[in-house]
Amino acid sequence: GTSGITAANHLKTSGYNDVVLLEANSRLGGRVMSTFTCPDTGVKEFASVPLELGPEFIHGDQNNLLLDYIKKHYPSVPLLQAAWPNYFYFGKEGKLVGEKEAEQDKELMKMIDTFEMTGDLDADLIPEETLLQYMARMGTSSRVLDMADAIFANDYGAEMSAVGLKETVREQDNWNYGEDYLVMDGLSFADVLTDMAKGLDIRLNWEVAEINYEQSKVKITSRKGDTVIADRVIIAVPISILSSADIKFTPPLPALKAEATKLVKMGNAMKVILRVKTQFWPDDLWDVVCSDSLIPEFWLTPPAQALKRAKMPEYYIVGFVSGDRASRLAKLPHAEIARKMMLQLDAIFGSSSDP
Repeated sequence: GTSGITAANHLKTSGYNDVVLLEANSRLGGRVMSTFTCPDTGVKEFASVPLELGPEFIHGDQNNLLLDYIKKHYPSVPLLQAAWPNYFYFGKEGKLVGEKEAEQDKELMKMIDTFEMTGDLDADLIPEETLLQYMARMGTSSRVLDMADAIFANDYGAEMSAVGLKETVREQDNWNYGEDYLVMDGLSFADVLTDMAKGLDIRLNWEVAEINYEQSKVKITSRKGDTVIADRVIIAVPISILSSADIKFTPPLPALKAEATKLVKMGNAMKVILRVKTQFWPDDLWDVVCSDSLIPEFWLTPPAQALKRAKMPEYYIVGFVSGDRASRLAKLPHAEIARKMMLQLDAIFGSSSDP
């Protein structure tokens, strides 16, 4: 994945020549994948341009190692700034509003200010409560509570009822990457990772079963029984792999670390991508957050083309759902998920003359 490739690349460029990257999957990238690099033939043929199936945006233009790498190795690639979101849809009211109109909505602006205030709180002095409880305690109206869920909690990979206030405060305090969202024009994340992986000793289909660090050297054993002996090991697996004890550690991890892996949760996330032939949205629209709706957020992709308002032979709309909503939605057949998202788009953009 991204963390492992970045770590290996950093070691290699720092003068460590004997670096081995062990990858459990048959390809590099982890969650980074485009329609063009996906092994599923149906997905490959879905779009005429590469669409990001995993991460799609660069979050923050400051202290960002990935952004620094892109600027250094791809200086000619345009980076476009994306105002996020630039439209809001109130599901119960059936009302779509743009940025300027949203700025006149006092309840909406108060809700956003209330969330931003978490950056001024002290995590050691506030009560143990969820983000939802905090927003309600601060007088956020029920009308915009679900909008807060769509904007903030969906971005965290959960719902406000499952996000701790203390964790939110710490995240706000330690976020030093800036607030800008950037997109690359003509370059995918898979392109960047492929470039970073050049020259590395990579072992694919190498799923780690055990890490033994009893002696001066570390012994890593795969599910197939293969071994690698190393001076040091950097573990860059998802927290869910550690919490489920899929990898055996000898000796066991210290109790504090083992307990921490079980306390830190990793939410689900789902992308639903629709392909349409004609534009039925305002020219300046590219990202919408939706309250009281099945899909909390959707945007046009590739985002660089949307931001440039480019005319395309066909358009692609990404619905983004995370947390328990994603888990519930994933139980439905793909065709039913697409149908429900189309119904939501019909409710937002349909009219009596063009339903």
